[in-house]
Parts: sequence; structure tokens; C-alpha cells
Amino acid sequence: EFYDYESKYVPGMSRHIIPANVSVEARAECQRLALAAHRALGCRGLSRADTIVTADGTVYLLEINTIPGMTATSLLPDSARAAGIEFPELCATLVSYALGSSES
Repeated sequence: EFYDYESKYVPGMSRHIIPANVSVEARAECQRLALAAHRALGCRGLSRADTIVTADGTVYLLEINTIPGMTATSLLPDSARAAGIEFPELCATLVSYALGSSES
């Protein structure tokens, strides 16, 4: 199986598991690496980090997406929703940040 165009953009072709079925330690390491990479690259606002966690719990950072997808099938809106942030609020927050009226 590959995470290809259809998997990304056709509803029902993939499943987002949020939060991922990994240990608390692996989740914390994913977050630490994502934030460190975001800061090291000078990203502002938002980015999305892709990681892999091996069977033994080792975390690898694959890439940082500086313009993550915002479609109905994208990971970022699903992640925000899992954190209690619905799509309209996510968009309003991003616009507010871009206009300089937010400290995130």
C-alpha cells in the first residue's frame, strides 16, 4: 500500500488515527522533534511534521510541511478537530495570526 494521490484526496481511501497508537514517550518525542524542526527552519504560524515510530519506539522525523493541506481529507484539519478546534476556528486563528493579532 502507498499513500498516493487517491489516498490523500479521495474521501474514504485512507484513515487518520488521531492520536496515533504509540507510547506516551514516542508521542512526546514526535512533538519535541516537530517543534525543534519548526523553530530551526524559522517557520511561523503552522507546519506539519511527518514522523515514523519504529516497533522499538525509535522516532524518525521525515519532513516538515510548511504549507500543510487544508482540504476535507487533509491531516491538519483532522488533527485540529481532535484537539477541539473546528475548521472555521482554525481558519480564523490562522488569519488572525497572519494579520499579526495573535501571539501563537
